[in-house]
Amino acid sequence: MRCNLLFLFVVGHCLELTPAQPNDPNKLPSSDGRRLFDSLMSGYNKLVRPVRNDTMSLDISLGIKLTQLIDVDEVDQVVQTNIWLRQEWNDYRLQWNPDEYGGMKTFQIPKDMLWIPDIVLYNNADGDYEITLKTKAVARWDGQIVWEPPAIYKMSLIVILVPSKRFGLNHYLG
Repeated sequence: MRCNLLFLFVVGHCLELTPAQPNDPNKLPSSDGRRLFDSLMSGYNKLVRPVRNDTMSLDISLGIKLTQLIDVDEVDQVVQTNIWLRQEWNDYRLQWNPDEYGGMKTFQIPKDMLWIPDIVLYNNADGDYEITLKTKAVARWDGQIVWEPPAIYKMSLIVILVPSKRFGLNHYLG
């Protein structure tokens, strides 16, 4: 109890010493990042696909990193996984010259402000098709965008159980 009170006193005392930051983003001091954000996002329409001509296609790289196999339900044939879904594409509207912005070569932009690929898991067993975690995408000076949100997916798969009487592992060293 005594340690907790001392901790609260020290934290409370330190918080009083820090200067208050203004809540109005228009009153923040000018910086290269702020200028870059204003320049990139003025007139940007997230509803428009980032191609110069509507007849052009847009290449999107997709990668999935499995971080955890949460559950395998053999009866209902549902697998629940924790993944990172990496999506990468080029948005020509988000290009800049790093020399004009203090050498900044990357910039984080909230996903709600960007055009995002409409990619869904069709064999989703959960009914929730969207990634809801509010993560930021990283924009590179050449317009390359990388968005890698975490997601938990329940997907229906055909689970085949093969009975085995062997126990152990084979090891091959080379």
